[in-house]
Amino acid sequence: MRTIELEAMRLGLGLSQAECAKHIIGVSRRSWQYWEQGERKIPKEVEDRMFFLFSLRDEKIEFLKKHILNNIQNGQKTGLIFYSSKNKIPEDHLIITKVWNSAVILLLNLFKNEKSLEIIKFDDELFLQYLDENKKLDNEESRCEWADSIAQSIKRLEKL
Repeated sequence: MRTIELEAMRLGLGLSQAECAKHIIGVSRRSWQYWEQGERKIPKEVEDRMFFLFSLRDEKIEFLKKHILNNIQNGQKTGLIFYSSKNKIPEDHLIITKVWNSAVILLLNLFKNEKSLEIIKFDDELFLQYLDENKKLDNEESRCEWADSIAQSIKRLEKL
């Protein structure tokens, strides 16, 4: 892997050097900087983990794309969850959250002319209430259903 590829992949996932260093490989930010600046050889483990994160992002994109197309076919709005920096994201979920956001951003561009998409800022309390009221488990499907329900509410409000 070339240094520019490492930097491009990091930026493509919306990650800082410090986040990558800490959460992907467990090294100092300075070590990551050495790799991106070409001062040290990029370890194979780093390369493998970065490619793994991109394959994970591809899976999220395919999952969300099917969800969006299904909702379009059924005439329903789609809510796409975006996790903001204000969310209480546990340290061990930071990378997967950034991978998810990266997929959402890519899909926003892909479906830029689709009026039935709504970006929904994730709200921990509202989501937990939704799970409780609907007797659901926390998983990607439940999160999408929750976001869709918010998007449908927005659609109803627009009609008023």
